[in-house]
Formats: sequence, structure tokens, C-alpha cells
Amino acid sequence: EYPEEKEVLCDLNACFTIESIEQNESIQLINMNVSNEGQIITKDYIELTQKETEEKSVSIVFGRLMCNLGYYDKSLKYFQQLLNDPNDEDLAWIEYSIGRALHFKGELQEAREYYNRAYDRMMMNNPARIKDSAPVLNNIGLVLHKQRQYNEALDYHQRALKMKEKYYSCGHVGIATSLNNIGLILYDQGKYDEALGYHQQSLKMRKKYYPSDHVDIATSLNNIGNILRQQGKYDEAVDYYQRTLTIYEKFHLVDNLSRITTERNIRELTGKNELVKL
Repeated sequence: EYPEEKEVLCDLNACFTIESIEQNESIQLINMNVSNEGQIITKDYIELTQKETEEKSVSIVFGRLMCNLGYYDKSLKYFQQLLNDPNDEDLAWIEYSIGRALHFKGELQEAREYYNRAYDRMMMNNPARIKDSAPVLNNIGLVLHKQRQYNEALDYHQRALKMKEKYYSCGHVGIATSLNNIGLILYDQGKYDEALGYHQQSLKMRKKYYPSDHVDIATSLNNIGNILRQQGKYDEAVDYYQRTLTIYEKFHLVDNLSRITTERNIRELTGKNELVKL
């Protein structure tokens, strides 16, 4: 079923209350209110989400929002119901969204199957939906990366990047995402200089697109810090980790894994620097 009425959906960027859900023959009416707490942050979150998902319907955006907030099972069930009764919704995006929910749940093989279905449906369209297929290729690349199939994953991310550079506006955050993902694969392959270049490009784009304290900027800063650490550039790495931590402290609780890991990295590298000075 759909989420219970009055259920609160919230993360550190947004907080919503579902007031009621009405089901008519042809539409679902979902009444949501922004909670008083963090309204400004929530407004920014919604505006950014609308920019990133401008081609998707309200039904698709709502289901993806549930997934983004950690309600993977509810998002999955929501999209499965939508697939059974699409009401003219885009079947390819529904299949992609099912794959995405499965992906978040760690069910990689099942996610890949739905991504493939979405991609095939887009390619069978006349004309083929090349632009729309870029996020699908990106997520297939993420699955392959998780499965340690680095070369194949890199191929998918490069294909996605090529499409985004052709069809997206210059500096679009989707391009930054692909650059970041390619950098992560190169890092895992030990190609640190190449990886650094991709992450620096991604960070530059994200700084132009997002507020200065957005968590995706923290992710880029952290990724660069990881590379500098592997290269033995401990002072520079600590600087990037410190900048990462400054953002994490605004949005993550003290027991958040990303925050804990960053704090540990700073302590470890500070110790290494002291030994070098001795």
C-alpha cells in the first residue's frame, strides 16, 4: 500500500508530512506539507530536485523522493504498482526507478535487469531516446563498479558522459556526476593522476551548481582527499578532509559513518605528518 497518512518522511535536507492520500479513478492526490523545521533548506532541496528531474512526472518524482529518503521498500512497491497501472506514465522511467530502488537495496542483479529493460525500451522508441538513456547507462555502470567489473563499468560511464556532454547544458550537474563516477573507477584501478583530474572537474561543476555546503561538494572534496592520501601528499589531503568535515558537521550526526571516517582520516594523517617532521 501507500505510506500511512500523517507519516513523516525526512532526511537532513528535507522534511515533509503526508497529510492525506486520495485515490480517484485516474489520479492520486497526495497532500504534503513542509514541516516548520528546516523550511529554507527544504525549499532549496526541492528547487534543486526539480532542476535535476525536470523531464519526469510528479508521480515519478514522488517515488524517487521516497527512495532518496531511504524508504527503499516503499519506493519499490510504489513503482511496482505504477508499472501494473501506469495511467500513461512513462514505462521506461518506471522500470528505471524500480531498478534504482533495488539498487539502493543492494539487489544488484535484479537492478541490472530493470535497468536493461528501461534502456531497451528507450532504444526501441522511434526516434531512440538517446538523451534519456544516459542516466540508465550511468546506473548500469554503478552496478558493474560495485561488482568490481571495472573496465566494463568504465565503458558505461564514458558512454553516459558522451551523451550528457552532447545533450545536456554546459556545466549540468549530471555531467559532474559522470566525471565523479569515472574518477572513482580510476581510483580503484590505482590510476591516481587520471582520477584526480576527473574529480577536480566534477568539483568545479558542482561548486557552480550547488550551494557551497551541499553534500555532493563534500563528496568531491573527500574523493580528492583520498587520492592525495594515496599519493603521499598528507598536508593537502588533510586540508580536503577538513573542508569535507566542515560540510558533514552541518548535515550529519556524530555517529554518521561518513563523518566518522573523515574524522579518522584526519587523525591518522595528522599523526603521519608528525612522524615525517620528526
